Amino acid sequence: MPTYPSEAWPADAAIEALDATTDQLTGLPFVAKGVSAASSPTAEVQHNRRWDRLFAILDEASALRVGDEGGLNIGVYPGYYTLGGTQKLFDGATAQAVNDDDTSYIYLDASNALQIVTDATGWPVDLDVFVPLAEVTAASGDITAIVPVLNRARIVIGGGSAAAGTDSTSWTLDQDNTGAGVDTSLIFNRGTTDDDAELRWNETDDRFELYADGVAEDPARLLVEDLLLHSDVGLDGALIKFTGGVPDQVNFRRADDAGDMDITCGGLTVSGATSGIEIDDLTDNNYARVLAADQVVGGELDGSSLQTFSVYNGNVDRVDLKATSAGLQVRDSAGYAPCDCEKLLIGGVETISASGAYVSATLPAVDIPDAGGSSPVTCSLQVEDDLGSSLTGVHYFAVSVHDSIDGGSGFAANATIAVGANGTLIESLTATKELFCKTDASGQLDITVTDGTAESVFVVARPFRRSHRLDCSDVGTVTIS
Repeated sequence: MPTYPSEAWPADAAIEALDATTDQLTGLPFVAKGVSAASSPTAEVQHNRRWDRLFAILDEASALRVGDEGGLNIGVYPGYYTLGGTQKLFDGATAQAVNDDDTSYIYLDASNALQIVTDATGWPVDLDVFVPLAEVTAASGDITAIVPVLNRARIVIGGGSAAAGTDSTSWTLDQDNTGAGVDTSLIFNRGTTDDDAELRWNETDDRFELYADGVAEDPARLLVEDLLLHSDVGLDGALIKFTGGVPDQVNFRRADDAGDMDITCGGLTVSGATSGIEIDDLTDNNYARVLAADQVVGGELDGSSLQTFSVYNGNVDRVDLKATSAGLQVRDSAGYAPCDCEKLLIGGVETISASGAYVSATLPAVDIPDAGGSSPVTCSLQVEDDLGSSLTGVHYFAVSVHDSIDGGSGFAANATIAVGANGTLIESLTATKELFCKTDASGQLDITVTDGTAESVFVVARPFRRSHRLDCSDVGTVTIS
């Protein structure tokens, strides 16, 4: 027999406190104490509309529910369900006879038909082909119990039917084959396109082949030939071998296990030489070589000889960077070569031309955007790099305001400036007209412009004490409305 919980009722005071409130979960109102036929709305209206909403909530719970119609007859309420990935509607049923003196199993099959089977027949074995509704017990011409089981279909956790297989300790493909060996494939396919991938045993070449397209045999494939991955020592015939008790060492070996094997990538060979690892150009086995004496360690040339980094152009025109006691030397194949730089980038923002002059467009620049509105107006200056991105860090320069876009004729007659929320005033060079400032850590300086006259004035910047090398050619137009 099933075990049912014995739930406790809430305290009387808690129930009385619900008078005239609404249950948030269902939207159902609780009737207030003292409601009668003389109330507005009347007690009948309040009770009936509460039941009307409750019945609407229960309508979904009754979908596909099995009910007793008297005698040996049952009925099934209509309802929607999904079976085998297809959404279906059962229109309901009435006057359906169950088996007397037996337990009947009631379910919907894959064709949306109501099935009533005996206890001896029971439920279908495959859970994916039916929707269980109820178990109905009858005795002496009357129904004695209806046990709903629809939740077996409503509450489903994972799962799926198992693939047909074998109870042997080994899985064998084509176990009954008595003829010669043949190619065997495991094909992965999903959708209406060709096979997505194929793992094939190539009987002729005695190897596994992994294809990206099993039908067209796309050349983008992985061929695994004579591969052995193992944690033991002394196993021959491996191209890749893990040695030691754990796979802490990988050896690339010859197929006959006679010795080490080179790794060849196109025209480049990586060899395990006695003095270290050699990277050789197959053309002459000379260029692009890294030996133990010349290896790169921690970003430095750390060998005991030469201390040289060589650059080739088609195996000719070699240029060497050589570290000597006198400093860094640049040499070509004939001897020492000058450092001929068309442009030299310093700090990521400044460029020096071949003549030694700075190219101003690459200097850090003070960007002064135009602004406008009612006085006072804030103009946010930003130091930027040569790509126009904000340049962080504290920068020093002077800012002034003028009536002329060229900054001539002195300072503005009416407008005054002050430092706003971002940045710091260091010194007032000319009161309210020219200020020595520094930006905040993000490279920004806010200047507020105050002007009692509706006009346009111009904000400019210039290098001053402690200034970095700056491009101060930008002018910001501030329009006071």
